[in-house]
Amino acid sequence: MGIGVEHLLQFRFSLLQSDQKMERFTTSIARSVESRNYHAGIALALTIPDICSRLSSVNNQTNGYKYAAWFNKYVGEKYKSTHPLTRKVDVFMDGDVCYALRCAMLHQGDVDLASQRVKTMISSIHFTAGSAHCTRIDSILQLDTGLFCRDICLGVSDWMHDFKVGHKDWEEKLSSLVQIHTETSSLMGGAVVFEIADPH
Repeated sequence: MGIGVEHLLQFRFSLLQSDQKMERFTTSIARSVESRNYHAGIALALTIPDICSRLSSVNNQTNGYKYAAWFNKYVGEKYKSTHPLTRKVDVFMDGDVCYALRCAMLHQGDVDLASQRVKTMISSIHFTAGSAHCTRIDSILQLDTGLFCRDICLGVSDWMHDFKVGHKDWEEKLSSLVQIHTETSSLMGGAVVFEIADPH
């Protein structure tokens, strides 16, 4: 099963709300999920807190603490559940868990969070395609790939608003993001001019 129509529409909404320079990332995530290239979608989604927290940083650098703080602020509320009677808050995933997942998957190709330096209440992640989301058995957390990627992209939309308000140099900062150029080039006055690939 792939991501549903409702979730695709939320993906599209998040793309409309993000700046074009960030859209190159969120579009890639959405397209990866839509084409069931799930590993690519998850991997890029896990880099988003790094990218955004680096851009928001005064020293233009990020770390595990900044990564986790970004996730907690812009995504974390979607991974909490409040019991209607006791009002007890159950946290399925927080910034530390996401950071441990990022380190495990991007550096080791696995989802073994127990082996990471950042210790969390989750030992492993069980990704699915169109199945249950935010269910936990003991210390193993099950996540729907499409929903997780969507939530990260929606977080980018919320962050972008704060980023523009809080940074007068936001355009300059965004210009530092990597661009993928097409192979088409032309020589003009001795300079090589590349065309920027259309994310659409």
